[in-house]
Amino acid sequence: MKWNFENTGYLSGKEQMDLDISNALKLVEDNKSQFPLLRIYGWKPWAISLGKNQIDTSINYQECSIRGIDIVRRPTGGRAVLHANELTYCVTVPCKDTSIAKKWYESIHLFLLRALSPLHISDLDYVKSQPNFTNHYTTDMSKACFTASAQYEVEFKGKKIIGSAQMVHDNVLLQHGSILLHNDHLAIAELITRNDNEKRSLYEYLDHSSIDLSTILSREVTYEECSDLIYNEFMIHHSIPFL
Repeated sequence: MKWNFENTGYLSGKEQMDLDISNALKLVEDNKSQFPLLRIYGWKPWAISLGKNQIDTSINYQECSIRGIDIVRRPTGGRAVLHANELTYCVTVPCKDTSIAKKWYESIHLFLLRALSPLHISDLDYVKSQPNFTNHYTTDMSKACFTASAQYEVEFKGKKIIGSAQMVHDNVLLQHGSILLHNDHLAIAELITRNDNEKRSLYEYLDHSSIDLSTILSREVTYEECSDLIYNEFMIHHSIPFL
């Protein structure tokens, strides 16, 4: 199966989501002439993206406006993400049913894990089993994506470093996710809460459950460095190998 790769760099949240949806629709309309795509990108200005069905009443719109942070809605599920200093990936590929989508979820994360291997982070690994999110989703902490890890998502010593979500529509899978480069994602605690106690609790919870590449390596990891790692791994196979 031939694949395409694109590094579209920095655009606004709306522009990035429009591109994700447009690329998925191209495969829906004609998946015989269109190739699967791995696209990577960043966000300028920073933006909060909400999961497709997530209620937005917790968002502090005034604070987001003051800080120049956009608010967009993803076509995929999951919880709120502050897209700050990160690299976002998006995969669009033909997919017949949800069981195959689960296998793609594993394949994509294993690909990303291999892509990051030149950083020589010995405790980087993927989650081996699916946690029970029932209780977690009843808490205020579940408003933010990086407060919990799903099976196959990439962690460092139990802390989430890549958060992903997917959707399947008309036999096409769209999956995208965030690779944390810096700890700016923690600022979401100040943007989706209403009082100081909630801010403090969410910040501490996120700090305990997530981590970024720059913090792990005690040096700056840039978008350019991370994009090169992903591109180099992609070029080994000219695709994302399916299990």
